[in-house]
Amino acid sequence: MKLQIVVKGKEMLFKKNKVKFKYEIKKVIKKGNVYIVLLRKPIGIHDNENVFGVNEHGETIWQIEKTVHIYKDSPYMDLYEAKKHVWVGNWDGDAYRIDVKTGKILERKFTK
Repeated sequence: MKLQIVVKGKEMLFKKNKVKFKYEIKKVIKKGNVYIVLLRKPIGIHDNENVFGVNEHGETIWQIEKTVHIYKDSPYMDLYEAKKHVWVGNWDGDAYRIDVKTGKILERKFTK
């Protein structure tokens, strides 16, 4: 599905609005009415909740739920769809299935 937005560095540009994030946007997936945004966290910054949900009006509606990680610096590195679900993978080697409406973690699997 073609995204109805433009991504430039840290910004998502909508027809009438823009969202500016703290870090560069690495990847965006649209699922239903929500854009799931993965940010490219800079090295040396401990900020593991680098996944956000943005609605079609350009409003940030959630940030991924906090969870316990093995490493202090364990950001999400991948964002993908599998079997109609959205997943994020982190530095620890875990994959998390997320609720695209709330950012809550629904399932966790070790992948390494």
